Amino acid sequence: MLQWILEQRANSRGHHAIAKALNTGIDLGHGAIIPPPPSLLAYRRKPYIERQDPETGDILHLPRPMPATTWHKQTIVHICHQAVAGVYAGMLNWGQHHNRFAEDADGNPKEPITVDTGRP
Repeated sequence: MLQWILEQRANSRGHHAIAKALNTGIDLGHGAIIPPPPSLLAYRRKPYIERQDPETGDILHLPRPMPATTWHKQTIVHICHQAVAGVYAGMLNWGQHHNRFAEDADGNPKEPITVDTGRP
């Protein structure tokens, strides 16, 4: 799916046109399919939100609302950005948006660390 999206961008197709094509169905050689968006895949993996009870410290599993089942322009923009300067390109930004808590175990604020793997 990622390769198809990047090929479409390489052929000067816009983000909105790609999202529309994904919502109507694309052919990857096995017949036309409508692929599930990333938010729906994440929901299928974990249909709950983890929260920590401030009084007991227990981990609570709260129900997560069902995400949209359609592709959006902003999703395509994000995927293309990650392919150029993000995870797909081998650039890992640890601590920036991936932290569960803002402090480390000692109570110090976490600092983002960027690691360039040198591999796409």
